[in-house]
Amino acid sequence: MHPDDPRLSWDGISGWERGPAGLLPLRIPQQRIATTLSANFARLARLPAGARFAVRTDAPELVLELDAGTGPAPLDVRRDGELLHRTHLAGGPQRLTLPLRPAGAAHEIEVWLPHLSETRLRAVGLPGHRVLEPVARTGPRWIAYGSSLTHAMFPHGPSESWTALIAAREGWRLRNLGFAGEAYLDPVVARAVRDTPADLITLEIGTNAYIRGVFTARSWAPRSADSWRPSGTGSRTPRSR
Repeated sequence: MHPDDPRLSWDGISGWERGPAGLLPLRIPQQRIATTLSANFARLARLPAGARFAVRTDAPELVLELDAGTGPAPLDVRRDGELLHRTHLAGGPQRLTLPLRPAGAAHEIEVWLPHLSETRLRAVGLPGHRVLEPVARTGPRWIAYGSSLTHAMFPHGPSESWTALIAAREGWRLRNLGFAGEAYLDPVVARAVRDTPADLITLEIGTNAYIRGVFTARSWAPRSADSWRPSGTGSRTPRSR
């Protein structure tokens, strides 16, 4: 299957960057990434933190054709919410085959891409399946914006960051907009938050801006308060739960 096959239920992404090595899930729309004029932000925006897909299937194995970049690259596969595999990818193109052991019944399989390595998918295979269905995505939608704490630099795997664990516990649909060392209230991120339907928005801000002196006492309060106000077509007022 192509990675954007409608039978794969993706969450945590805004779209794709297409290239010869495959599809790269993006957390920020591709046309907006360069507007910060920051090479480091552009690099971080291409790291698929929180990007995952789910499928309901009875296939005995999962085959992934992908191209992993440099950096730590653990990939998690969960079955019915429980961690089944954690595989540390080597850099470069590769084909990964993982047993699912569904025991004759259909299960929900969820694949979390590495959160610290740019990873492109070329194909997803579920050979031997009789059941292959998308998974209904329900529950409140949560956007988490912040720095390295939200990006999750230190968990053992992408499905066990603090945001992923809270989302799993509460039944929330996570959209991770953490950018390590780059939480400067960039307008491109504020627009992405504004344009994304959400029931809950959390802001983990202050650390990067304070350390690097990005704002003054005068500019910090209005920027941090007003950047996230909905405006324009398609806007919505977030509500907390």
